[in-house]
Order: sequence, then C-alpha cells, then structure tokens
Amino acid sequence: STITSISICSDGTSSNFIEFIEKIKENRISAIQKLTLTQIPLYDKVANTIASFLQESMNSFISLNLSNCNFTVTGILQIIGAIEKNSKISENLEELNLSENRFDEVSSLALASLITSLADRCKLKRLILAKC
Repeated sequence: STITSISICSDGTSSNFIEFIEKIKENRISAIQKLTLTQIPLYDKVANTIASFLQESMNSFISLNLSNCNFTVTGILQIIGAIEKNSKISENLEELNLSENRFDEVSSLALASLITSLADRCKLKRLILAKC
C-alpha cells in the first residue's frame, strides 16, 4: 500500500513536526500527492524544514495546504522558493492554500512572480489566500 495523502489538523500544538517532516523526507516516500498541515502553529523554523522537504521531494504534489500555520514573510518566502525550485511540484501543483499566514508586499510579489514564471507549465487551478 502507498501513502498518497497526508492530512494533519491540529488543536494548536506543534510538537514534533520537524521530526515528522524529516522522517517523511528520510524515508523517501514518493507517492504523496496531497499534503495538508492546517491550524498548526508551525512558525518559520518548521517552514524552513517544510521548504527543504519540498525542494528535495520526489513527490508530484497536486495539492499543498499550509493554511493557518503562522508563517511570517520569511516562512512564506521559503515555501514559495521551494515550490519554484522543484519542477516536479511546480509543474503538477493544482491547488495551493496559504490562507491565514502573514503576507506583506515582498511575499505577495514573490508569489505573483512564481505564478507568472509557472504560467506556461503549471496546472495550478486554485490559489487560496483567505485572511492573509
């Protein structure tokens, strides 16, 4: 059996998420298509770990939901950069949800740049940015 979807919604605790992401990365699980980590106060330290995982991942994610994770501009920029650097993700991603994280002008421009640069090769159908 193959894991194709990981979905975690928390009550506000973020313990062991770095270890969790590192274990997924370490085990080279490559069939994951949907990753949902919502309502978890992950902050930028975990954003860095997630970005590293995304950048090096062999997964062809079609959906990434990182809503309400308390990422600041730094964390958002790390996530956007990782998506941009991994062609497997950037070419297959259909849904990206970064709602309820802290965007500013710099991170908004980075996201706009990502979308523009991927326009010809990306399958992105849904970009969700509620309460940013």
